Amino acid sequence: MLNVFPQTLTLFPVFVFFEQKKERECMQLRIAVLRSELQRQKKALGREIDIRLKESAQLQKKAAAALQQQSHSAPPLFTADHLTTTWSCCWRF
Repeated sequence: MLNVFPQTLTLFPVFVFFEQKKERECMQLRIAVLRSELQRQKKALGREIDIRLKESAQLQKKAAAALQQQSHSAPPLFTADHLTTTWSCCWRF
């Protein structure tokens, strides 16, 4: 019985070494998968930002065109003369 016990002790460090090696390889694989997923999400986010910026630019162009068309087609609602006459009638006593 004393002869078996030292043999088991000599195998224990080898077993621990292989277990640690497997755990390390597993962690390295997890890290690689997470890095890959992060890169994929960064690319997707970049594409989404580009789409939003293009949509924003298009909306700004449409708004500018609408304002340009409105300023040429319709007379202004309020002029300086209109405001003067409106307020002057209110201040009469």
